[in-house]
Amino acid sequence: MDIAFYLRSKYLGQDAQILIGISWHSTAIVFGALKRILPLEQLAHALHASQVRLISLQYGPVDDDIDRLNRNSGIEVVCATEIDNQNDIDGLAALIMACKKVVSIDKPTVHLAGALGKETHVLLPYSYDWRWWQARSDSYWYAALRLYRQQEIGQWDALLERL
Repeated sequence: MDIAFYLRSKYLGQDAQILIGISWHSTAIVFGALKRILPLEQLAHALHASQVRLISLQYGPVDDDIDRLNRNSGIEVVCATEIDNQNDIDGLAALIMACKKVVSIDKPTVHLAGALGKETHVLLPYSYDWRWWQARSDSYWYAALRLYRQQEIGQWDALLERL
């Protein structure tokens, strides 16, 4: 059985028809990483809809973020507990392929999704990395990526409305 098909079937459940993979913050310890942090609550509210299930592509400790979101808003983000998103690149690739699309800040997850040809919406901070060029909504590197750029430092709302 195809692992992506298995994951899609398992995590969609009976009430959802669209599985969206999300990643909302960077754990990198490099200059500029903090500007790429998007509160999970903001991202989840922008994507929440009937028949949509959100699945975490985030790596690192995120259980508290997800529990707080569910407790405060009732929005569920599921985690594929059988996959280590940080250390199992084959598992993460299968999870990405199980999704209808990916929505993420600028991090390695978008490069993997782009290389796999998965529809991916990349949320870029006002001051973004050079590889995303200027004034483009598409990616020079990956045809499946769509770029969304902050118009003001730290302001994600307008960008999320365009999703």
